[in-house]
Amino acid sequence: MPPWNNSSPAGFTAQFAPDGISLIWASYVVSSDLRLTGANFDVGVSALAVGPAGDIYMGGLTGPGFPVTPSAPVICFQGSTNRSNGILAHLNSNGALVDATYLGNSAGGDINFVGGLLPLPGGAVLIAWHESGNDVVSKVQFGSGGWTAPACLSSDVLNAATEVGSGGVAPGELITLTGFGIGPDIGVAYQPDAQSNVPTQLAGVQVLFDGAPAPVLYAQSRQINAIAPAGLTVNGTTNVMVTYNDKQFGPAVATTIFGSPGIFRLQIGQSAQAAAVNQDGTLNGPTNPAARGSIVAVWGTGYGRTDPPCQSGGLNLPYAAPLSTGMSALILLGVDPNLPAGVQKPASVRYAGSAPTVVCGIVQVNFQIPKDVAPGVFSLLPGVQLVDGNTTSSYQPQIGSTIAVK
Repeated sequence: MPPWNNSSPAGFTAQFAPDGISLIWASYVVSSDLRLTGANFDVGVSALAVGPAGDIYMGGLTGPGFPVTPSAPVICFQGSTNRSNGILAHLNSNGALVDATYLGNSAGGDINFVGGLLPLPGGAVLIAWHESGNDVVSKVQFGSGGWTAPACLSSDVLNAATEVGSGGVAPGELITLTGFGIGPDIGVAYQPDAQSNVPTQLAGVQVLFDGAPAPVLYAQSRQINAIAPAGLTVNGTTNVMVTYNDKQFGPAVATTIFGSPGIFRLQIGQSAQAAAVNQDGTLNGPTNPAARGSIVAVWGTGYGRTDPPCQSGGLNLPYAAPLSTGMSALILLGVDPNLPAGVQKPASVRYAGSAPTVVCGIVQVNFQIPKDVAPGVFSLLPGVQLVDGNTTSSYQPQIGSTIAVK
C-alpha cells in the first residue's frame, strides 16, 4: 500500500527482467484513499493488459481527484457522493504515464467493478465494467493530435484536508473542487485583504453555494480550494457552482451535515503523516514520536461551528473558541501493533475548537496518547458527535492520518 494511503489498497505495476528476479522498474497507481461506504469492494487496480508494443493498460476504481490527462475522453469524475468511478490508465513500456481517463457512467450510476481489458490496433482499448446492475463493454480512444477534453467540474465536493469526498459538507469546512479548465493554468493562492479576509473571487474564479459567493483560497485549472459558508444549513443539500471568466460549471450537489471531519497531513499525496505537534512543540513523525501519556495537537476541518462563531473568510478569534454547544470531537487510534487487527483505542480529547488566528474553518484538536499503547505508528481517525436534546448523532469517516508513538 502506498505510504499516502491508510485505508485503500490502490495498486502497482512492475516489470522484471527475463530471469524473473531482477526488477527493472515499478510504480504505484494513484487512487483515492477511500473504503467505499456500504460496499464490499475497494478502490484500486483490478485489471491489467499488455499491448503489442509493450504498453501497459490498467483498469480499476477510484474517486475524485484521480490525475487524468488532457487526452482523456472523460476528464471529470462522475459519481455520487463518496462513491466510485472507473478509470483506465495507459503506461508506456518504461512505466511512464501516457494517458489516463475516467470511464463515465452510461446508466447514471456508480461503477463498482472493472474487469477485462483488450488493447486494439490504433491505440483503442476495449474495457468491461459493472455499473448499477448493468454489464458494460466500451471502446475507449484517447485523444491525440492536439485534442483536449472540454472544461468540466467533477460531481463531488472534497474535504480539503483529505481530498476525499467524505459524504457531506459541514458549515465552514475547507473544501476542494476538481475538474478541468475551471481556473487558470498556473495556480494562484489568495492574498488577504486589508481586514485579513479571504476574497470571494480569485484569478477570475468564483465558487457559489446556492448562489452565494464563498471565499476562494486557491484557484487552478484542475483544482479549487474554497470555504463553505459558516452559516450553511445542515440536514439538506447545497448546489456548488463554479464560474471562471464568465463561464459556469456545475452544479456539484452535496449533502450538508453537522460535521464531516478530516485531519490535515504534512504532505498530502506523499505521506499519511498527520500535521501533528508533540507536547514539547516539535513536529511528530517516525523520527520524533510522541511519548505515551503526552498531549498531541492536530489540525483539521469539517468540525462545524464554534462558540462564538467565526466569520467565513475571516480569521479565527485570537483565543480558544470551543466547538458549538452539543458538539464534541472524537479521536480513535488505530491498530496497535501488539493487538489483533481492527482494535482501536479512544484517545482523551482535551480541547477541540478554533485554531487561533488562522483561517475560519480550521480546527485544532488536542488529545492525550493513551499510556498503555505499544510504541509504533498509529492510524488516527477523527470524528464528531452532536448531542441535541435526547438525540445523539455521530460521524466518523474512515479516512485518517498517522502519528508516531514511542
